[in-house]
Amino acid sequence: MFILDTNILLRFILQDNIEQAIAARKQMLQHPFTIPIEVIAEVVYVLGKVYKIDRRAVVDHIKNIIYFKNAVIPNKRIVKLALNIYARKKFDFIDCVLVGYSKYKKYEIISFDKDLNKYVKSLTNYTANN
Repeated sequence: MFILDTNILLRFILQDNIEQAIAARKQMLQHPFTIPIEVIAEVVYVLGKVYKIDRRAVVDHIKNIIYFKNAVIPNKRIVKLALNIYARKKFDFIDCVLVGYSKYKKYEIISFDKDLNKYVKSLTNYTANN
């Protein structure tokens, strides 16, 4: 099992160095790999803040990678929920990850971010009422 780092994923997504992009794709197709949630968060940050890629496009890129047949993604449900929230809301990706932990691991989020707290509460109320 290989762990892919941020630079491998960025080259694959951006195709800004064709030789490296091809090497990254080859690795991803030929061998099982994992991507820690911390690496996904860094990729999301770099694509959005450095490369100014739209949130929905960032999410599409990440989803394309996590659905590779050789991908083994820890906490995949949390990552998928975080990506879906990130595409729709103005939260930082890591806050979206925290929401995922709250929903699937039942962790309570303690934050000074009023918007995040309100959103988490709305999810809790929605779940409790349905």
